[in-house]
Amino acid sequence: METIRFEEASYVKETLILDRATAAFETGKSYLILNDDRRELGLLTAVMTGLETLTSGKLLYNSQDISKNVHTTLLTAEIGTVFQKYNYIPELSAVENLYYYLQVSKKPRKKADCLKYLASFGINGPSAKQPLGQLDLFTQKKYSLAKAVIFSPRLLILDHLLSSMDFHSQEQVMGYLKTLTDEGTCVILLECEQYLGRYTDEVWGMNRGKLSFIKGI
Repeated sequence: METIRFEEASYVKETLILDRATAAFETGKSYLILNDDRRELGLLTAVMTGLETLTSGKLLYNSQDISKNVHTTLLTAEIGTVFQKYNYIPELSAVENLYYYLQVSKKPRKKADCLKYLASFGINGPSAKQPLGQLDLFTQKKYSLAKAVIFSPRLLILDHLLSSMDFHSQEQVMGYLKTLTDEGTCVILLECEQYLGRYTDEVWGMNRGKLSFIKGI
């Protein structure tokens, strides 16, 4: 079953990002999309999550055309995302960031519940209560992943989540992502490093707007 599909999809913002792309990404599988340009990958993330609208063509999510939709609360719950800038307030702690995110998403929880949830990702004690901007990069990324999956999304888009992590940390994160794909989540990694394809079912490449299949398992 397809989770997300491009049909002759084009997107231009100052430069060409997508050029008549047709590609499908399936439920319960993991993908790596490669591109040397971090900006292009960031804009592709914005397109797939509904923050940017295609110039032409179609974007379908669970067979529903969302090409002209703006980002909605429904999509926020169903599509989990880690952005390159992690999308949190660095002056606030992990528990405060998560608490306020859930308030804005109209799915509030008590701070004690937020603490318990973050602890399941290894963010506990001082690391849960210190400003996120003062913590190490791996903890910041763990928080961003915890936030992205809190609503059990069907589609998970991770923009440079693994970059700058050491091998052991990458193995930890991909082990967790494997449990999500086993449960039916579609996971898409957007990265610059081709070797990360060893963790995924398929590898795709982007070059001058062209989205092309490279290899599968």
